[in-house]
Amino acid sequence: MTTIHLPENVGLVGRVHRTRTSIIVQNAYDDPDFHPDVDKITGFRTQSVLCCPVLSPDSGELLGVIQMLNKKRQSVDPHAPSRLAPSSRAAQLAEGSHSSSPPVLGYIDEAADIESSPEFTDYDLSVAELLAEHVAVFMRVVDGDDD
Repeated sequence: MTTIHLPENVGLVGRVHRTRTSIIVQNAYDDPDFHPDVDKITGFRTQSVLCCPVLSPDSGELLGVIQMLNKKRQSVDPHAPSRLAPSSRAAQLAEGSHSSSPPVLGYIDEAADIESSPEFTDYDLSVAELLAEHVAVFMRVVDGDDD
C-alpha cells in the first residue's frame, strides 16, 4: 500500500482546511485547487468531490476534513418535504430517554424511488456536514473530553 502525504494547504481538502467551509466540485479537473497527482499515483479517476470540515463543537477548532469522491446514482425524492428527519426509532429513544442529548446518527433519508443525478447536491452536503458533526462528537468522546 502506498502512503501519500500532502501539505494541509494543498488541493480541495486544503481549500476546506484553509476556509473551514464545505465545497462541492462537480468536475474536479476543472477546479484550479484540484491536485491530480494523487490520481496519477493511484490510477484512480476523480470526477466529483464533496468536502466538509470537521469542527470541534466546543471551540470550533478544525479536527479534520471529510472528503467524498465520485457520487454514484441513487434513488431519492427531490420533493420530500423533510429529506433529513429524525427516524421514528430515534424519536422514541429521545422521548423515552432522560438524557438531554439526542441519539447519535438518529436521522434517516426519507427517500423514494426517483432517479437522481450522479452529481453531489446540497442535500448530500447537508448529510456530510451532519456526519462531520457526529465525527467531531465521537472524537471528543474517544479523547475523553466529554466530562
